[in-house]
Amino acid sequence: MIIRVAGFGGQGIMRFGQLLGQAAVMEGKYAMQTQSYGSASRGGAAQSDICISQDEPYQLNMEVTDVLVAMSQPGLEKFLPHLKSDGLLIYDPALVEVPDEACWESVIPVKALEMVNERFGNDRPANLLMLGLTVAVTQAVGLEAVKTVVVEAFGAQHQDNMRAIELGYEMGLKSKEVCT
Repeated sequence: MIIRVAGFGGQGIMRFGQLLGQAAVMEGKYAMQTQSYGSASRGGAAQSDICISQDEPYQLNMEVTDVLVAMSQPGLEKFLPHLKSDGLLIYDPALVEVPDEACWESVIPVKALEMVNERFGNDRPANLLMLGLTVAVTQAVGLEAVKTVVVEAFGAQHQDNMRAIELGYEMGLKSKEVCT
């Protein structure tokens, strides 16, 4: 499974990919993760590509992706052509406008920024909400592995991060029922 996360620097795009890849390895799967970002660390283009497989991948071929998590309009526009027709598009409608002619097997709009601002008073854990949702919908890795790597990365004092992942996971389980 190939998952691409695209957005702006400062949204936690790289961290999303790192956590997902680490969770896969923790479960004994193979994972390759690459990332790139523009010259500006905040506000510039950012992407993270993650390949998760039961078999050892020999190269990371990102010409065609299974899942696109779009957290910026430029990211959507650049990478939408690479999404398989039977792929999954996850996006925040506050940040991204999907063209009317867009047609994929599954499209999940998630008001991540709005939800984390309401629940946590800031938008920092929006990437983690999207991570939890992506994990629930794709089942690429298990929730417990993600929680473990989050505690390792952020420490136990960051409970909002864990709550954001759990909220996203719950939303993803509900979205999965609608999409399948």
